Amino acid sequence: MPRDGAPTRERILDAASKLVVERGFTATTVDAVLDASGTTKGAFFHHFDSKAALGHALVERYAAGDLDMLEDFMARAEAASDDPAEQLAAFLRLFEEAAAEVAHEESGCLYVSFVQQSQLVDESTIDVIVGAVLAWRNRLVAKLEEA
Repeated sequence: MPRDGAPTRERILDAASKLVVERGFTATTVDAVLDASGTTKGAFFHHFDSKAALGHALVERYAAGDLDMLEDFMARAEAASDDPAEQLAAFLRLFEEAAAEVAHEESGCLYVSFVQQSQLVDESTIDVIVGAVLAWRNRLVAKLEEA
């Protein structure tokens, strides 16, 4: 029976994410990711065709978490009140609490690490970032219009 490689893939992504936020995507080598994740080149290339593919996977995972947070906060805010203005206030309180926690745990933003080096990142990876940012904007604009 084939083994589930998901834990190895996640370990690589976790290590790469930390390194990219600290160093930037360009300065993060595959070898550094291998060292930090404790994996082999064979395992890396089993999961990612290239460093660019790793970068794309990092951004996709980050964007998915970002959008999950947006929808979770909005759902919680909407459950707390029927008034769109109160929902916005509740949403902002939830965001403020999370931002303070994230700032304590993380030293930077994965999006920023990629956008700063956008000339070195493929267009489909930048499209993921743009899509996530637009989703936040559209969701909040819709709520502002309701208020």
